[in-house]
Amino acid sequence: MASPRPFFLTASSSDDHSSQEDDSPRQRNYKRRREPPPSSFTFPYNSDNRKSLDGSPFDSPRLPSPNPPFLSESPYKSFNGSFSLSNLHRSPTDPQLPRNSSATTIFRSPFLSPASRPSTIWSPPPVSASASVVALPLTQKKPLQSTRLKSKLTKEDKPWLTKKRRCETGSWWVTFLAIILGILAAAALCFQGWQSIDILQDSQLCIVMDDDFSGSLDSTNWSLDIELGGFGNGEFEMTTDSPSNVYISNGQLYIMPTLTSDTIDGGYGAVMNNGSYQLPDCTTQGGVVDQGAWVQRRQNDGTTGNSNSTGTTDGGYGNSTTNGSGNSTTTGSGNSTTTGSGNSTTTGSSNSTTTSNSTTSTNPCTAISNAQSGTVINPVMSGRLNTRGKRTIKYGRVEVRAKLPQGDWLWPAIWMLPQGNSTSSNTSQGTGVYGAWPVSGEIDIMEARGNLPSYPAQGSNYVRSSLNYGPFAGGTTPISSGTSTIANLLKSIYGWVSTKRGNFADGFHVYAFEWTGGWMRFYTDDRLQAMINLKISSKSADSYFFNTGGFPGVAMNASSGKEVVVEDPWSTAFGGSAAAPFDQDFYLVIDLAVGGTSGWFPDSVGGKPWYDGSATAMRDFAAAQDTWSATWPSSADDRAFRIDYVKMWQLCGA
Repeated sequence: MASPRPFFLTASSSDDHSSQEDDSPRQRNYKRRREPPPSSFTFPYNSDNRKSLDGSPFDSPRLPSPNPPFLSESPYKSFNGSFSLSNLHRSPTDPQLPRNSSATTIFRSPFLSPASRPSTIWSPPPVSASASVVALPLTQKKPLQSTRLKSKLTKEDKPWLTKKRRCETGSWWVTFLAIILGILAAAALCFQGWQSIDILQDSQLCIVMDDDFSGSLDSTNWSLDIELGGFGNGEFEMTTDSPSNVYISNGQLYIMPTLTSDTIDGGYGAVMNNGSYQLPDCTTQGGVVDQGAWVQRRQNDGTTGNSNSTGTTDGGYGNSTTNGSGNSTTTGSGNSTTTGSGNSTTTGSSNSTTTSNSTTSTNPCTAISNAQSGTVINPVMSGRLNTRGKRTIKYGRVEVRAKLPQGDWLWPAIWMLPQGNSTSSNTSQGTGVYGAWPVSGEIDIMEARGNLPSYPAQGSNYVRSSLNYGPFAGGTTPISSGTSTIANLLKSIYGWVSTKRGNFADGFHVYAFEWTGGWMRFYTDDRLQAMINLKISSKSADSYFFNTGGFPGVAMNASSGKEVVVEDPWSTAFGGSAAAPFDQDFYLVIDLAVGGTSGWFPDSVGGKPWYDGSATAMRDFAAAQDTWSATWPSSADDRAFRIDYVKMWQLCGA
């Protein structure tokens, strides 16, 4: 029988290896049983002593020699080392074919998937002796000799140590001494820095007031300001003693802003037109209204377009003119003229002319709304407390732990005014030993805005402190500077801190003020968050408040048109120390204002619905009530200005 055809050759009629035997069905079945298909033969069988096909067309040297990676030698390699395809087609009866060995011959059905690779470890084929595949021998590098010392060097191995030079010894001592001197210098600098920090020790302080609001409001500590005149800032609220606006709950003092339209008869319509409201228990007497917190521009200093502006003009003497609409009060003697609409009161002797185009009230505790004149009843009710005549300090410490309110145009403040030599209600708040505001100074421990942190002019994520003072009393010398009027040459020293996470209305914070004749510090929560840190040395130094103010030598009185000399009002008065005007007794004020025309809320910023210079500023604010009141939380815990405790210490012996 002829040798079987290689599995990679196709059948052909001219094939020399085609079968010539009887191809009966019986014979074909016999072949199927005896002869496995060519593809079932595995490659790892011996190639020794195989018969080659001499002259076979498959014996060409150009034919590739497959060498499966799991075989050690090629299955097509003959016993003499040559390649021949005769090894591929052998007779089924070839005795050299290891058919009985399962390790070399695997039979499978022709329709099954190929058998898996034998689990043998592959080894690279041997290097052929032919010149084309001679492998280059690998050069073996000798390992480098170790440089590690086998043993510690002895003194004999270090001959340079036997002779020491003086310069080497000297350099060692110089280096050592330099290190010691550096350590000592650093310690001295740290100690000096620690010593330079001004701190009031507890042993230096004597307690003046410690109110934690555990019971009812302590009348021995606090008085309520009940007014509607705007406190010199053109503020839009009226302060009351109503339990809806000032009350104690959960051991905390609440100053709660409410809408006037929810309280008075007639509601919002009465606030805007044809309404009248008499403020119960009003504390305004003699036409004198108390001072408000931080002011950028005074409303009664010869300016035009003031809404609800009340004050003492020209110190009670001389000529005074106030133009605008709203509530206005002028007290004093001399020629006085008030023109405008709204509530107007004039007290004093000599020539006086008052003209009004609308319904007016001569009572500073009554508000009247009139659409024609542009006046309204204060649209918000709030509260204001002070310790005037009860708790004051000259040098010491003040701490207030509070949670700020949230809501557009709310203005919480913790601040101090000078006690002065008189506690009479007829004396305006802010009048100290050096004179009326701002000559005797103003100390603002904390001021803030209730607007959200997105408010461009510092919202509720900022808190601010300031010192305010000036050489002229309110109303005496409004200074003209070009086309604007600078009230009394007011000087403000201010600073602030901010938080990048949340805002100061999210929780309680401690607002503190430390004060001596040599330094001042305002801070929030701890001294590392200082808003203002001042050193006070002497009157000849730049730290002296008059020198810091940078006031001009001569100024123009906008009322009389005459030039006046700007003099230091604290040089001799009251003994004027280097800390003047902040060298006298001050009392504490806590209030929650709303809006105003002093510049605390800049025009055209954050959707402000009024202009400070407008004669109808309060009316414009009230007209937008639906907008700004919607930003006020419904919860009293979030809307109110909440005070946890107030502590005041006096510097012992001061």
